[in-house]
Amino acid sequence: MSHRTIAYYKKVFEIEKRAGLSMNVFQIIKRRFKVHRQYKRGFIIGKRAAKGYNIYLTFGSKKTISKDAEDSYKRYSMAMKHYNQVLCDSAGFFSGYNSVKSLN
Repeated sequence: MSHRTIAYYKKVFEIEKRAGLSMNVFQIIKRRFKVHRQYKRGFIIGKRAAKGYNIYLTFGSKKTISKDAEDSYKRYSMAMKHYNQVLCDSAGFFSGYNSVKSLN
């Protein structure tokens, strides 16, 4: 990069900093990443639940088969609340569960 380009980026950064935009943009990106990570985590857990793996820790046998995605998420949330853990995204869980069930 040339000296002019670096000076231009510094100037733009200073303007954004004075306007208070740099923090807001960073916070928006950080929030979107956090939402994406929660959705992805829910999708993976939903896929594992549809395959019959024990995602409920001590609530269930080695192969726990549930009726549908809602029943499975209900059992999962009960187990996570018991252990004071953070729940995953329900929309991600349902789409992960349904993606495996639609293949079968």
